[in-house]
Amino acid sequence: MRKLAQVKPGADQAALIHSQTERLALKESLHGELARLEARRRDLEEQLETLLVTCEHTDADGRSAILGGSTKVCAHCGRVVARRGEKLWQ
Repeated sequence: MRKLAQVKPGADQAALIHSQTERLALKESLHGELARLEARRRDLEEQLETLLVTCEHTDADGRSAILGGSTKVCAHCGRVVARRGEKLWQ
């Protein structure tokens, strides 16, 4: 006995609901929305980068946010940092 392939109901229904003209218009609209969201994401990343330039490498309660063994890294900005008087090379 053969099993019939089951199709997700949303996939075929979406294709039947819109005409080709409507699908192409929706495609252009979605591309525009995607471009707007990508520009917004880039703007937010720039704001975050600018904010973390002056990172003090501490938590809000004043404790150090520096993690790691031989290489020290800030938990907030991700930069490699050296403690006072400590060399990062041997």
